[in-house]
Amino acid sequence: MNKLSQIFAPLYEFGDLYVSPYSNILYDGSGYFLLGLTFILSAIILLVLFYYGWDPVYGKWYQWFLTIIGSAILAFAIAYGITSEKLVDYLGNPDFEDSESFVIQTAALTSLYTFILAIILSFVIRIKSSHNKANPIPLKFL
Repeated sequence: MNKLSQIFAPLYEFGDLYVSPYSNILYDGSGYFLLGLTFILSAIILLVLFYYGWDPVYGKWYQWFLTIIGSAILAFAIAYGITSEKLVDYLGNPDFEDSESFVIQTAALTSLYTFILAIILSFVIRIKSSHNKANPIPLKFL
């Protein structure tokens, strides 16, 4: 699984974001791979629901924006659960006071990546939508 974690690890370990031993646990235990899948699938699933499940109704830009926010919130919750599960031995341990902040930081970063990816994917996924292809920006302006 290290090869799979290797794909997403740079997104979570740049600069001061590498925190030993937590980063090592996520890397070795496929945590980074699961976090990467979380932000990719959260964005795709909610956008597909918006553009194709909601398709019979003309969506407004704010409904699109709420979908993007919803995907980020969903990703935060899932990432929080994944990271908490991987670091369960450290959470609540007074010797590792920064473990909870690492979990929140990792979940927030996953949420941010989901938000950015969802905006980018909106321009691709909407192409086949019959009623919502003008969200977030009408195609004629592109």
